[in-house]
Amino acid sequence: MFSFEVRMAKKVAFEQVLEEVIELLRRRARHPLKKTITYGDLCDLIKTRSLHPRDPELHDLLSVISTREDEAGRGLLSAIVVHSTSNRLPGDGYFILAELRGRDVANKRVHHKAEIEKVRKANRFTNA
Repeated sequence: MFSFEVRMAKKVAFEQVLEEVIELLRRRARHPLKKTITYGDLCDLIKTRSLHPRDPELHDLLSVISTREDEAGRGLLSAIVVHSTSNRLPGDGYFILAELRGRDVANKRVHHKAEIEKVRKANRFTNA
């Protein structure tokens, strides 16, 4: 019984963080000037759980979010989360997911720019 309760508590906590991160990313996608957010800045904004930019849980959250959003026709929402380095691109996990979701990622920069525009357009006129 105890392990079931722990699993349920973790699931609830994951869903709470998931909803918070979705809202943060949608808000950023609607922002007229700021097209991206760094992993570190995103972690700083998350209130429901303390996460580090390299935390596997953060990357799991972003993968779930992008898969759900893509299935809803709104694109890979995690495209707007980028490294703070000069390349300003998402991490390798994003591009693996993008390829698994049928995107051509041969030219990462071209794909990234197109996906950001798709995400921004999808979130501009929705309260989803």
